[in-house]
Amino acid sequence: MASSRPPLVDSQARVLFVGFDTVAHKPIGVQAEIDAIEAELAAANVSGSLPFHAEPQGDTDTLHNALLAAPRAEVLHFSAHGHSVNGIVLEDAEGRAFSVSGERLATLLGRFRNLRLVVLAACHQRAQADALCDLFDCVVGTDGRGRLV
Repeated sequence: MASSRPPLVDSQARVLFVGFDTVAHKPIGVQAEIDAIEAELAAANVSGSLPFHAEPQGDTDTLHNALLAAPRAEVLHFSAHGHSVNGIVLEDAEGRAFSVSGERLATLLGRFRNLRLVVLAACHQRAQADALCDLFDCVVGTDGRGRLV
């Protein structure tokens, strides 16, 4: 059955935000993060010149389709849970959570060479950020204590 939802992004999108709030008993406040980013873009007076599109409850299909639909996107921001050994926790189209290692994430994102900055807003993402560093100009992750790396 085809979805009647409007497309997530258009071809002018420059910043893509996809939230994966996969642990029901431990919400990560995806909407608050989106609101904070939008407020910062407005305060910097770049909202119009840096189109921002957010999907607070994304899945891997949403992510893939958004990247295909936005060939000018330069920033990809993940908001998700992270696992120190297994990687960032994403969700498939059926709502099942699964962990993705840095190497697998590099394979998934490596074909989108328009991206320049990847933000992994999730705990324990140092290894994943390291795995992406050769592909993108800048990658932001966190260590186990919430410090940026």
